[in-house]
Amino acid sequence: MRTLAAAVAMAAVMATPFLAASPAGAAANPRTHYSLAYGGGEYTLKGNIIWYNRTVQIGASLKATEDNCAKARYKFWHGHKLVAQAERVACSGTKGHGFSRQFNQRGGITEVTVDLLQQNGRRAWTYLTGTSCTRSGCR
Repeated sequence: MRTLAAAVAMAAVMATPFLAASPAGAAANPRTHYSLAYGGGEYTLKGNIIWYNRTVQIGASLKATEDNCAKARYKFWHGHKLVAQAERVACSGTKGHGFSRQFNQRGGITEVTVDLLQQNGRRAWTYLTGTSCTRSGCR
């Protein structure tokens, strides 16, 4: 019994430096928050981008009014080169989404443009607003 208790205590002590080091490691992967709204909040897109070495992770919530649809459009850039795109849609309510994109070149994805679009009925998508995000923030 003493051996088991000693092993558990030793494991807890050994894990402590790793747990304490975790927040410092998290700083190496910045998180950028974005929030887009249109029409007094009728259409919204709110989320975060976590920046890794060659990958970005997106987590967001997209909202559209009753009988309408909203689209989140993401464009992933490496310098001035568009390397990938993704879209997510929500109709008549709020829908969450999350995914990641990788660009396996030195420097990885350097910028993500985030656009909010809307569709009324069967009309074409209409651009509402957008932002451009990097590791330092969105503008």
